[in-house]
Amino acid sequence: MNGNHRFTYWHGVPRAEICWYPLVESCKCDGCGLCVTSCPSGVLAFDFDLNLAFAATPHRCLVGCTTCATLCPIEAIHLPDRRTVQEVIARYDVTRRARRELEAHHRQLASVLPSADGAGDLRQNVN
Repeated sequence: MNGNHRFTYWHGVPRAEICWYPLVESCKCDGCGLCVTSCPSGVLAFDFDLNLAFAATPHRCLVGCTTCATLCPIEAIHLPDRRTVQEVIARYDVTRRARRELEAHHRQLASVLPSADGAGDLRQNVN
């Protein structure tokens, strides 16, 4: 398999088949750079000559991530509607795949939900 598996597949679904990546409205972008410097996956880049951000590697965007759009102070970044992801989840039965991944990584992902008052294991407080 070529490339980084994290960006090639999402829960077994080819990433290229999932339309989830940011679109920067260039006429609205003021070039603050907050989106570029905050993107956890390095999707966005900055054109210093034009003073604007753009999606340089769109398929590196983590499916469902909205960090750039959420942080953009002038709402110049748009992402697909969340129904786009919900349709992929249904079409590819991603919840079943996620459950298998969860079970396979039980040791790494297991923890105990603390109680709201910090008194310990929430399960001890259940009647």
